[in-house]
Amino acid sequence: WEEIAYIYTENTVTYVKRVDGKITTSNNSLDELFNDLDESLFFRANRQFILSINSIHKILRYGNNQLKIEVKPESDINIIVSKNKAAEFKKWLNA
Repeated sequence: WEEIAYIYTENTVTYVKRVDGKITTSNNSLDELFNDLDESLFFRANRQFILSINSIHKILRYGNNQLKIEVKPESDINIIVSKNKAAEFKKWLNA
């Protein structure tokens, strides 16, 4: 799991992006994958994204108490943590 940067869905396909930038697909849903991951290392940012703590490059304030996460390797899709999850996200980062 160390090589996973983040996991996301787009057009009903689940993609796994590795730290080296390679992308693979998975037949599992984000929920199924998240259940198998170490919750100290991975966070369910929103319906579309699971982040690895190691891939987080920058955390920016965004809109109304939301957070925009910049990751390495870069994502073409904006990763937004809702204001409802922002506190949980910050707690997870500091755990």
